[in-house]
Amino acid sequence: MTASGVELKRLIANAPLQSKINLSDLSLTDEEMNIVAEEAIVGKQCTQLDLGSNNITSKGVLIIVNALGKSETIRRLYLSDNRIADEGVYHLSLFTENSSLFVLGLSRNGITDEGVQHLSKMLERNHRLLVLGLEDNEISDFGVANLAAALKQNNTLQRLLLAGNKMITDRSFDYLLDIMHNNRSLQRLDLRSCSLSPSIKLELQLVARTKTQFELLY
Repeated sequence: MTASGVELKRLIANAPLQSKINLSDLSLTDEEMNIVAEEAIVGKQCTQLDLGSNNITSKGVLIIVNALGKSETIRRLYLSDNRIADEGVYHLSLFTENSSLFVLGLSRNGITDEGVQHLSKMLERNHRLLVLGLEDNEISDFGVANLAAALKQNNTLQRLLLAGNKMITDRSFDYLLDIMHNNRSLQRLDLRSCSLSPSIKLELQLVARTKTQFELLY
């Protein structure tokens, strides 16, 4: 085992059972996900796992996903600022269809519309996930269309975070209206730093004001 692997095991060993484990910004790689899977997810049965700002790809995600199936406690998983891309999202979407996760953070991972298609299929079947974070990826209007269609069949998601996806333009207007009109559970839609014109933002805000317990960020 490498020196970094020994230190990683020590960090996890110091965490209480069924606790929040923060392993962000440690330059972790796919190889070290075996330790995370065995020690943090299965061994400690953590309730929250933050793996943000590491060097994890789809290979590491597959290791994590296989371990998640052995956990009855994990509710929040953060993988922001890694390199999981669409293939990693595919692995996650298969697991999260029937998982107990409440929060899934996937910002800054190079996710495109292909990855969103996988997540959309998951949302059609998942009835536990409350927050889906997709900020600062490479999602376009086509991805928004897929999400809008999926959310017609989802009545649990409360926060959809799409800020920083520069390819979301005014062409998404009708799809965004569909989301606001046809989904009753959503409480926050974050569109900050997307490529929406001032006039479209205003029209969306007018619709948002007609909804109760709903926040539109733009």
